[in-house]
Amino acid sequence: MSGQMFISVYDDTHDKFADKIEYDLWRINNTDRIFIKHDIVHENNQNILFTVNTIDDFGCYDVVLNIKDYFERFNENIDLPTSQYTIPVGMNELDKSYHLGIHITPTQVSCVL
Repeated sequence: MSGQMFISVYDDTHDKFADKIEYDLWRINNTDRIFIKHDIVHENNQNILFTVNTIDDFGCYDVVLNIKDYFERFNENIDLPTSQYTIPVGMNELDKSYHLGIHITPTQVSCVL
């Protein structure tokens, strides 16, 4: 059986899911950062971040949310101290499914696993 990591992103500023926020997924391999994919989070959807099928897939990953493009869509002149949030996450079990819930505002990010 394979393990899966699901992702959802909630915009606490606008009290809604962050529909169409873009992210990049990177695998951390020792000191190297290997690009896995670029994707978009879909509102209220079971968004699969990644799947581990073998122990070779175990390890650390970085989810990089592009908050700049997302918050600019609102045309509210929101001052962003950064253009991206990087969230480290890992997986080391083949038979488990996890949900990574990310909450964002223009100035902070928090996560629930």
